[in-house]
Amino acid sequence: MGALYFLGNQLLGSSPRRAMWSDTEPQAVHVGLMCAACGEVWGRVVQEGAPHWAFQMRYCGKHGDGSFIAAWCKNFDELPEEVIRRELILLLDKQELSCLKI
Repeated sequence: MGALYFLGNQLLGSSPRRAMWSDTEPQAVHVGLMCAACGEVWGRVVQEGAPHWAFQMRYCGKHGDGSFIAAWCKNFDELPEEVIRRELILLLDKQELSCLKI
């Protein structure tokens, strides 16, 4: 049971494993990532065989970090390489910006 990760309408990557939205068991729903500031659904995780959608409030890149990874998440095995790469770039950009403020 796999998952497809979309940034906007662009397929970012896919994983053969279902996305883990809790650290104990896989969720059986598609997940939309909705910005709490502007209401845009900026990210989606489409899960094979999921019957319906659930939404999580996560700030988009314009109003926050635009991360697919929840702050409480401890397991990243299910994430495709493309999502990990994007998350690393977000972290490096954040680090660079904080260094410029010094």
